[in-house]
Amino acid sequence: MSLLFLIQNTKQIDDGNCLRLVNAALQQNVRIAIADIDTLSLHKHHIGVRGFSVLNTLKGGHWEDLCKHFLLSEFKTTWVLSLGKRENFLDKIQLLRMAEKTTRLVNSVDSLMFLKSKYSLAGYPNRFNYPESHASSNALDLLQIVESGGNWIAKPPAGSFGRKVFFLNKHTANRRAILKLLCGTQKDQYTLLQHYVTEISNGEKRVLLANGSIIGQYLRTSTIDHRTNLMQGGIPSSCSLTTEEFNYCSDIGKYLKDHGALFAGIDLVFPYIIEINVVSPGGLATLEALGGPDHAANVIKNIITD
Repeated sequence: MSLLFLIQNTKQIDDGNCLRLVNAALQQNVRIAIADIDTLSLHKHHIGVRGFSVLNTLKGGHWEDLCKHFLLSEFKTTWVLSLGKRENFLDKIQLLRMAEKTTRLVNSVDSLMFLKSKYSLAGYPNRFNYPESHASSNALDLLQIVESGGNWIAKPPAGSFGRKVFFLNKHTANRRAILKLLCGTQKDQYTLLQHYVTEISNGEKRVLLANGSIIGQYLRTSTIDHRTNLMQGGIPSSCSLTTEEFNYCSDIGKYLKDHGALFAGIDLVFPYIIEINVVSPGGLATLEALGGPDHAANVIKNIITD
């Protein structure tokens, strides 16, 4: 068994998904390597990358020089834990598409392209119960929607960690300025406008899935503003899933597995799905900090040994 993790070049590997998943895989006698996704390259018909082999348990702060050149075809599974720099995203996606012929990707290129998007879920109303959403690069078009009434969340479709996420309604004094900022002075950036789900005031559940199965969940509650993201002051706490929530997430898990998303995080405000995270969703460290076990071994078992 062999496994290559693709991450963004960094000065050190902190206590996150990479550290935990690598160590869990080592315990199962898996050959491990870590590489910088931004070093992906094409050599004739082979896809290569620069990184280093992992022979012993990783500790926080670990990093080595990218001294080895690997072919992705050397590894049974390649796990994408970061998309790296935005500027060359499409190049890397095309190289990963080629690599899928010789290595199993976690997660698949299709899932990285389409399920990662915050507004793509709106295209499947029979599958996902998704808040009313609008997307445009024209701030004035979005402003008309806001001024028609109701409460809205405005955010970048490809954003993360709760950055540039605004609560708007027709009474927000700087609503026009916010939308113009998000869309860019050249109207070259798309903005997602999503109907505000009032139930989120009671918190948002992050549900982790591996190979279609629910691994664990926790509740995120906002403390500063409307955002529940832990990076923006959200507070995590232990929670359970109702029978309806469990069945709903299990059904979505099967759908994600069928579409190549083997490790994902669902942001759930039942009955709404707010977002699906398919690029290294956070939660493993949080679940353990809340008193649960280290779920990394279960994730590895469910995905790598499948």
